[in-house]
Amino acid sequence: MATADELRPETLQEAIDSDPLYKVADAQTALRLESNGIRSLLGESELYRLRKVYGKPVERIYFPQGEHILIVPSERLASQGGNVDWFRFWLQGYEDPDPAKRPQYVRWEALREQQIHNAKSAPT
Repeated sequence: MATADELRPETLQEAIDSDPLYKVADAQTALRLESNGIRSLLGESELYRLRKVYGKPVERIYFPQGEHILIVPSERLASQGGNVDWFRFWLQGYEDPDPAKRPQYVRWEALREQQIHNAKSAPT
């Protein structure tokens, strides 16, 4: 097992190169963040905010009483079902015809438009 000193980057540049927060501006993929409890919410806040600042598609789902492994059935359904819907939307362009899900697709369509706009205005 590596020691803490062996895992530390040699230079500031290595630290920057290995930190995903420094690559947010280059990211193209839509991201769905799930926060379970306040610690998770706070821990993901920087990534969420940076993606918003750079105009990258991002959605945040918050389960205030959630644990790392969600136990409450309604939270599990919202998490797992939401992830299936998210990936089908972004990877297959599929939208579930259930009228109760329409609000999420309205949000995601706006994110997709934002992503398309960003791609068109990016320097080549």
